[in-house]
Amino acid sequence: MFVRLIKAFSLTVLTAQVLGCGGGGSATNGTIAISAPTTVTAGKSMQVVATVTSAAGVATIPVSFLSSDPTIIPSSSADTNTAGVATAQLSAANIINGDKDVIITARAGDLTSSAIVTVRANKLTFTSPPKGSLPGVAGGAIQFFISGAGSLVKYTDADGLPLGGKVVSLQVNTITSGVSDVRWHWNLVDTSYFTANPMTFTTLSDGSLPNSIVSIVANSPPAGVSFDFGVNFIVSVTDPLFGKMIVPGDIAFTLATP
Repeated sequence: MFVRLIKAFSLTVLTAQVLGCGGGGSATNGTIAISAPTTVTAGKSMQVVATVTSAAGVATIPVSFLSSDPTIIPSSSADTNTAGVATAQLSAANIINGDKDVIITARAGDLTSSAIVTVRANKLTFTSPPKGSLPGVAGGAIQFFISGAGSLVKYTDADGLPLGGKVVSLQVNTITSGVSDVRWHWNLVDTSYFTANPMTFTTLSDGSLPNSIVSIVANSPPAGVSFDFGVNFIVSVTDPLFGKMIVPGDIAFTLATP
């Protein structure tokens, strides 16, 4: 048996040929070649094609498309048409925690041909806002809100398209001295992180969580003193099959009491 690998543009084509391996009418007296995209975006489908030639001239040959990891790309099957071509639509799961390589093997009788497809994982980002600055009030506390209408968190597929309606968790990891509370603001309800940590949110249609979902309460420094405050967060998405994707992020600000 010999195997030839051809890579052109975005397709990987593998050809396998078996000589003198069986009697008439068997697909093993021929060749098989698989053609598949080199990459596919998580949550999207792709088309794979196997071209089979048979010395016996069999009109229809069943072809199995076998996946090395069916939890990411399920296996499938199809019959060849009159031109000896079998076509299948395979779907990639919404994987997280990094890109994954999956081997797709086309099998017809004793013939096999394989291609490696990289499934590009979903992306989760935390955009730390510019460091803020507020006047403090001696003996009092200040509640710091992020200014502007930007997005604190963004959840997209590998192509940057939004993943709306997805559950994202935000957790307070560490706080600096002087931070007395972190408050979540969601569905017109204010919740202290002492009550809910982590707190779960649902991404908007553009895949985002706005800056307004969180505020930080800090005790003002003494008069004539400025002090830096900060909170480190952990943003995560959890999938029962693919575990948890974690992204850290920080919010920092300065209070200067006159």
